[in-house]
Amino acid sequence: MYKYSTVIYEYSTVIYEYSTVIYEYSTVIYEYSTVIYDYSTVIYEYSTVIYDYSTVIYDYSTVIYEYSTVIYEYSTVIYDYSTVIYDYSTVIYDYSTVIYDYSTVIYEYSTVIYEYSTVIYETHGQTDTQR
Repeated sequence: MYKYSTVIYEYSTVIYEYSTVIYEYSTVIYEYSTVIYDYSTVIYEYSTVIYDYSTVIYDYSTVIYEYSTVIYEYSTVIYDYSTVIYDYSTVIYDYSTVIYDYSTVIYEYSTVIYEYSTVIYETHGQTDTQR
């Protein structure tokens, strides 16, 4: 007697998003934003910025777990690489006022890849030899 069974199960889902911005220039004299609830989840995030220049005269932000006040902020990034497996953020109230905001991005590249795969391999074998 010989009995043999094999089960192979595979499930895969792929989501791919690609965006490229060559040149972006924005100038804001006055900006006011209020967010009651913000929820974001990112499985995989990859971002590369060649040059990022930002100047903020006054920045005020309040988040449930974070409070920051900046009078003057200057940042220059030649290369920025970030990978986030799971990002969850909740903002109850966000208030920001910018007197002058200047930002220039020469090249921005972002790719979001979500891949889910499940493979199940099951094997059963049974032998019975009788003479």
